[in-house]
Amino acid sequence: MCPKLKESLQSMTEKYNSITQKCSAFQTEKERMVMKYATSEKHVIEAQRFAKLTEKKYHDALKETAILQKKIQKAHDSIVKLTSEVNLKSSEIVQLRNDNERYKSNDNVKDLQLKCSQNKLKNITDTHKEAQIKLNESLTKNSELTNECEQLKSQIKNLLIKAQHFEENKVTILDQQLKEQQARLILERHIAEDSESSRVKLQKEFDLLLDRQRFSDNENSLLITQIRNLEKECIDYKSKCNILNTSFQKANTEIQTLKNEVAQMEIINKCIPSKEQKICAIEAELQRLYTEKQEFLSDIEAYRQREIHMLDFTQKLTDKNVQLQCEFTNMQNKIRFLENNQKPLNKAINKFVSEVKNLEYTLSCEEIKRIQECEILSKYIAEQAFYIEKLFYRLEDLEGENVILRKRYDLTIREMTRELNLYHTKVKNANFLNSNSSLENNID
Repeated sequence: MCPKLKESLQSMTEKYNSITQKCSAFQTEKERMVMKYATSEKHVIEAQRFAKLTEKKYHDALKETAILQKKIQKAHDSIVKLTSEVNLKSSEIVQLRNDNERYKSNDNVKDLQLKCSQNKLKNITDTHKEAQIKLNESLTKNSELTNECEQLKSQIKNLLIKAQHFEENKVTILDQQLKEQQARLILERHIAEDSESSRVKLQKEFDLLLDRQRFSDNENSLLITQIRNLEKECIDYKSKCNILNTSFQKANTEIQTLKNEVAQMEIINKCIPSKEQKICAIEAELQRLYTEKQEFLSDIEAYRQREIHMLDFTQKLTDKNVQLQCEFTNMQNKIRFLENNQKPLNKAINKFVSEVKNLEYTLSCEEIKRIQECEILSKYIAEQAFYIEKLFYRLEDLEGENVILRKRYDLTIREMTRELNLYHTKVKNANFLNSNSSLENNID
C-alpha cells in the first residue's frame, strides 16, 4: 500500500512539475509575444503623443502665465497712473475751487464797491440836480429883478423926461409926484438893495454850487472811470469765472471718468486675488508638468537613442539598398546587353517572371495561411492556457486530495503499526505459549 501511494504521489508531483513548467513556459512565451507585439511601437507612439501634449500644455500654460503677468503689470501701471492723475486732478480742482472762491470774494468786494460808488454817484447827481434847480430858480429870480430894475429905471427916466417937460406947468404936481416917486424910489432902492443882497447871496451860492458842481463833475468823472474800470474788471472776472466753470466742468467730467476707471481698477484688483490663485494653481500644474516633462524627456532621450540605433540600422539598410540598387542597375544593363545579344533568353525570363509571380502569389497565399495558422495557434494557445488553468485547478484539487490521502495514509500506517504491534505481542505470546507447551510436553 505504501509504495503504491509513494509511486502515485511521485507521479503526481512529476506531472505537477511538468504541468507547471509547461504553464510557465506557455505564460512566458505568451507574455513575450504580447510584449513584443503590443508594447514596442504602441508605447513609443503613446509616449511621443503624451510628450507632445504635455509640452503643448506646458507652452500654453507659460503663455497664459505670461499674458496674465502682462495684464497684472498693465493693471498695476494703469492703477498707479490713474492714482497719480487723480491726485493731480484733485489738487487742480482744490486750486480751482480756491481760485473760484477768491474770485467770488473779489467779485463780492468789487460789487460792494460798485454799489457804494453808484450810491455816491446817485447822491452827487441828486445834489447836482437840486443845485441846478436852485441855480435855475435864482437865475430866474435874478432875471426878474433885473427886469424890474430896468423897468423902474425906464419909468424913472420917463418920469424925469415928463418932469422936465411939465416942470413949468406942474411944479407942484411934480414936486408931489417927485416926492412920491422919491418915496417909491427909496422903497425900490431898499427893494433893489435887498434884491442885490439876495442876488449877491444867490451869486455866492451859485459860485459855491458851481464849485460843488465842478468838484462833483471831477468826482463823477473819477467815479465813471472807476465804474468803467470796475465794469472791465467785472467782465474780466466773469470771463475768468466762465473759463473756471468750463475747466471745473471738464475737471468734473475727468474726475467722473477717473472715478469710473478707479472703480474698474478696484474690480480688477478684486479679480487679481482669484487670478493670483489661478496663477498659483497654474504654477503648481506647471511644476507638475515640468517634472512630467523631465521624465518624458528622459524617456524621449532613451527613445532617441533607440531611434539613433534604428537610424543607423536604416542607414545601413539604405546603404545596402543603394548597393543592391546599383547591382540591380548593373544587372539590368547586363540583362539589356544579354537581351540584345541573346533574344531567346527573353522567353525564359518571361517564363521565370511568370513563375516568380506565381511564386509570389503562392507566397502570399502561404502568408495568409500562416497568418490563419498563427490565429489558430493563438486560439490553440488560449485553449491550452485555459486547459492549463483547468489542470492547475485540478492539480490544486489533487493536492488537496493528496493531503487528505496522506492524512488517511498516516492514519492507516498508525493503525497498521498498532495492529502489527498487537500481532507481534500476540505472536510473542503464542511463541511463549508454544515454547511453554513444548517444554511441558518434553517434560511429560
